[in-house]
Amino acid sequence: MADPVTGHGRGDRLPGPALLREILLRLPAAVAYVAGPDLVFEFANDQYRRYAGGRDLIGLPLRDVPELAGQRRAMAERAAQGGQVLTDRESEVWVQTPGHEPEKIFADIACQPVRDEAGNVGGVLLYGADVSAHVRERHRLEALSQRVPGRRRQAAAPRAGEAARRTRERVEFLQRVRQRSGQLAQLERDRRQLETELRQAERFQVVGQLTSSLTHEFRNVLGVIVGYTEMAADFTEDDNPELQQTLAEVRYAAKRGVDLCGELLRFSRRPPATEDVDLNDVISRTKALLTVSMGGNVVVAFKPPTAALPAVRADRGQLEQVLLNLAVNARDAMPAGGTLTIRTSAVDFDAERTSRHPGTRPGRYVELLVQDTGMGMRPDVQAKIFWRFYTTKRPGRGTGLGLWAVGNIIAEAGGTIEVDSAEGQGTTFRIYLPALPDGGPQRTVREIRQPG
Repeated sequence: MADPVTGHGRGDRLPGPALLREILLRLPAAVAYVAGPDLVFEFANDQYRRYAGGRDLIGLPLRDVPELAGQRRAMAERAAQGGQVLTDRESEVWVQTPGHEPEKIFADIACQPVRDEAGNVGGVLLYGADVSAHVRERHRLEALSQRVPGRRRQAAAPRAGEAARRTRERVEFLQRVRQRSGQLAQLERDRRQLETELRQAERFQVVGQLTSSLTHEFRNVLGVIVGYTEMAADFTEDDNPELQQTLAEVRYAAKRGVDLCGELLRFSRRPPATEDVDLNDVISRTKALLTVSMGGNVVVAFKPPTAALPAVRADRGQLEQVLLNLAVNARDAMPAGGTLTIRTSAVDFDAERTSRHPGTRPGRYVELLVQDTGMGMRPDVQAKIFWRFYTTKRPGRGTGLGLWAVGNIIAEAGGTIEVDSAEGQGTTFRIYLPALPDGGPQRTVREIRQPG
């Protein structure tokens, strides 16, 4: 079995970026990493610091290091701009070791661009391998052959093989350093992404706890309003119908607020647990939150099937989350108003249909259709909507986790999702969940329509 880090079955797995960084620090070759448009040093081992006169490089732009000016700086800048690996074989380099005079060496220099997940060059890895011994030995042989022409062929044959072997070793070494450096960069990107996810999860947890507490307190306040309104109605004279009607409207609005608070608390506190679920029942119970979240300029229509709908095996709270996430996305796609259609039905997956949905099997499925009349999506946006942290909304308006969570929930329930969208023609999500063989509950739900 291939090792996921090295790509070979040698068992030399490295546990993480800390050890890789320690290895790079102790390498006999010079290794450094510069990032950003200004090519600022973020890493440099001791061998590379010798190229810069032994000075500390971390935090300095490459252009502010005079010892690295000229061809080497130009190579790094070209590699960052062009995104291509550039090399300079047997380049003359002056190095500085503390306590010693500057020394001229020969080094194989390489500049390796490093790309982020979007394919943009975020920095450049700089390599330098000391080949002074090889170069000086070749110069010695060339000088010797010039002085003694008759010995040239005798000395050159064995020495040429040794020089070729050393050259191959240097090239293989640079390739290994490049591979390890790429792995280090990927591990660092993964670490930063996990830190972002952790911070996002902690923020959601705090917001959820705060929302739950505020909702509970707000429901208590509304309960007091309901109580005092009923008391006021009892003390109102029967010959004052206008006041009676006003108190009835206040009591109705306050009770509706109490019911909405109860729905929010129920939605936020339900522990995840799979059960036999009727999708029509889920839509009916989510009716209040769904209607409020849409606002007054979006018409919400639910069209139940004429026949009984089979049950599915899933977590009811997670299905409510799926429905609300899709509805909120549809609302944002219809800023000027529109229609959100929700429809459920039972469908059969045959061999041809399952071939279009990897992971599914032929059989009975329950379809949940959520369709809006919004602005639609371009093909490139549609291809990324289930990516984690991908969002087209401006900062502060979206996290890019809503549809990612929808995809995970449906996948865990054994289902699949189809998306049909075009610019200016709205978007349709079709969610398919495996139906239970017993047919499920027989309950149907009346059409839900918000006044438009």
